[in-house]
Amino acid sequence: MASDERHREERARWFGENVRRYREQRDMSQADLAREMTTRGWRWHTPTVFKVEQGIRRTEAFETRDLAEVLGIPIAHLFWSGPEANEAALLDRAIVMVRQAHADAVLAAERLLAARGWAEAALAGSADSPYQRVRAVRAELEAELGASTLGSAVSEGTARHENPEG
Repeated sequence: MASDERHREERARWFGENVRRYREQRDMSQADLAREMTTRGWRWHTPTVFKVEQGIRRTEAFETRDLAEVLGIPIAHLFWSGPEANEAALLDRAIVMVRQAHADAVLAAERLLAARGWAEAALAGSADSPYQRVRAVRAELEAELGASTLGSAVSEGTARHENPEG
């Protein structure tokens, strides 16, 4: 009987670790999760989330279904065991890293295109300048626009990745 109880406690701990991991992956605070569960009709507060994540409080079947929906995962993922959860966590972390890097690249591309647009407008506005220094800076800006394209940024990033020392 003591062995059965230990096994149930271990499964509750795994369940709680999985809840915490998936909550954190979604950048949800414990209060956010409690609020989402409350909107689904469950009396959840931040201490409730803490107790579930610690394996202290168990959830009902329909409550577990709603919890999986809030976390955006199949319900079975909440019941994964330690080694399985660890392997899945590694893969989930890779997903998060790829998504973040993609978002960073999108933002960088947007910034580069906006800067190029501003630079092209500055060139157009100074096209008839009689000043020698302005013409020199215009030539430098034209060269920079020729060199700083989305394609060149991707090529340079690829080269750095393939040869980080060079």
